[in-house]
Amino acid sequence: MMGFWRWRGEVRGLPGPKIRTWGTGQGVKGTFVILTAYIDESISKRRKFFTLSAMIGIADNWTSLTSVWENLLRNENARLTKDGRPQLSRFHASECNAHSNEFEGWSREETVAFTQKMLAAVEGFPLETIAYTVDLESIAKRIDDADLLGTAYSFCTNLLIYRIGKWFQQKEADESLRISLIHERCDYDLVMLEQFNNLIQSPVFTARNHFLSLVPMGWEECIPLQPADLMAYESMKEQERRWISLQRRKQIGRASCRER
Repeated sequence: MMGFWRWRGEVRGLPGPKIRTWGTGQGVKGTFVILTAYIDESISKRRKFFTLSAMIGIADNWTSLTSVWENLLRNENARLTKDGRPQLSRFHASECNAHSNEFEGWSREETVAFTQKMLAAVEGFPLETIAYTVDLESIAKRIDDADLLGTAYSFCTNLLIYRIGKWFQQKEADESLRISLIHERCDYDLVMLEQFNNLIQSPVFTARNHFLSLVPMGWEECIPLQPADLMAYESMKEQERRWISLQRRKQIGRASCRER
């Protein structure tokens, strides 16, 4: 029912406490290194997989990636304007792949090339991606819940925050490290906040002191949510490909048994 997938095979770019320090300004005394995790979701239409992922990095890397990202969008819009075509307000992975909304009329070659450019931009920075995927159909068979998506948000938010905390501990993170979580505004903001509060108030969650806040924002005002959306989509597609491969192996296995 649950899949964990990491975009990179190893943790990269965890800063030491001497890289940069900020006062938190949130009633927490002391000077800390602040990391920011941008969280977004992706849902597949084929199998109704739900993925929630987080990209983690320091402010300098997010600032640099934002600049590169905006420049890529600007260049793409210049190309579109030259061809007399509508401009893009943002990069949205699922719409790009589906050739829908602002990507309507794009050729497959165009969407693939543009996605590869955006992925290359993300790969150019030491950002860690952690993601969880759940099979909504499997959850529906086991849980009598009218709000299936709400259950998925609740479940994955809990797992994601817990795993980020374990990531800190596995890297033997300094006590001065703190992380602020920002997710794209959605209908389940309160569900996610409830899971966040439950975890950081639990004495069992030993990494709770590393977390500062969970805040919803819109992609219009927060560019890093766009690469977060891309990585959530890529994580979801990877799990979907694995599921399809598994189903094919099962079919081949059943066919082999019948031939015998």
